[in-house]
Amino acid sequence: MRCDSVAPYLAGLAGDEIEGRKRAMLLEHVASCEGCRDLAARHERVRAALSRIGAVEVEPPPFLLDSVLEGTRRRDRARMLPVPPALAQDLLRILHENREAIVSAAGAALIAAGTAYAFWKALRGARGRSAAVRQPA
Repeated sequence: MRCDSVAPYLAGLAGDEIEGRKRAMLLEHVASCEGCRDLAARHERVRAALSRIGAVEVEPPPFLLDSVLEGTRRRDRARMLPVPPALAQDLLRILHENREAIVSAAGAALIAAGTAYAFWKALRGARGRSAAVRQPA
């Protein structure tokens, strides 16, 4: 086996997640390859350290819960009113005063989109007909 095909499995090997023939092949390679042996040992040290850390009970600091809850409240308040009321009123006034121009621009955009679609459809149809003409019947 090549080292680049063995390396992705070394963490699983350290955690006893690989069994059977594949495990035997990996162990054989690790025994014969110094680089993979070092990498496997590193994975084993990480696994052992994480298992020790998992066994330790840690008491969170007393302020942590209050801090998280306050941050959540602040974020919720910011989401509830993303636009200040004065800005929203100004926006509504501007939209109302310029509604004819907005409707005209929207109509022009729809006409332009329809025209572009019609041209695209016509060109697409013309290509299909020209391909059909070139092919012998």
